[in-house]
Amino acid sequence: MTDVSAVSGLLLLIGLAALAGGYLGGWLADRVGPRLALAIVPAAFCLALASIPLSLHSVFFIPSVMLWSTISWMISPVVQSFLLHSDPASGNAGVALNTSAMHLGVGLGAAIGGLVIALADVGWTPWIGLGLTVLALLCAVGAAIYSKSAVQGSTNVLMPVCDSRTGSP
Repeated sequence: MTDVSAVSGLLLLIGLAALAGGYLGGWLADRVGPRLALAIVPAAFCLALASIPLSLHSVFFIPSVMLWSTISWMISPVVQSFLLHSDPASGNAGVALNTSAMHLGVGLGAAIGGLVIALADVGWTPWIGLGLTVLALLCAVGAAIYSKSAVQGSTNVLMPVCDSRTGSP
């Protein structure tokens, strides 16, 4: 795709999909709870990311990229909701630290992507990204399971109630 207007149109579609993703992430966390949403979104992102190289030379490429963009922007509100529900007393600090970690992750992802392109080929970037996303999915599922086990002694069925003095459930 070398036509400037076609590239501009694609970027507009990706941006609109990202905008929808921010809304849908918050909606999903509200509907199914932040713990379950924390497992659903990275799993869906893995599927969306895998669809990009598989659809590269087909009519499904642009919808795949839009789906990827939507889901990639769903994770932020889901994680923020999870952190705020996990420990309301320190939730704001958790969200601030998580935002910093996300920005660090973007920088590291760009560096890793640059290395992949330099050492292999641009076609490898989605597959390396998928591997990293699977690691993130494992971390998210671990966090969801840990928060579920912490709920056992709690009266709140969605998230553990934390003692604001000690920070422990």
